[in-house]
Amino acid sequence: MDTITSSFCGSYAYLSPDILEKRGHGFPIDWYLLGLTLYELTFDSVPFYDKNKDKMFKKVREAPLERPKEPLISDTFWSML
Repeated sequence: MDTITSSFCGSYAYLSPDILEKRGHGFPIDWYLLGLTLYELTFDSVPFYDKNKDKMFKKVREAPLERPKEPLISDTFWSML
């Protein structure tokens, strides 16, 4: 199904680049959110969090996902994030 929506809602720390750039988004955004949830469950924080929402949005759009040193996880698990 190729349903696209342009809603802009959700917790700031969980907004995807597609939502922030207002490109429209569909079901693939669920994979992004699953990765974010797995990251948070593993590392106890979301990857691009910043108290300043504008800085956080910039990180979401531009920053590479960095692999924390702790806890140690397998390369296979990291590739899912």
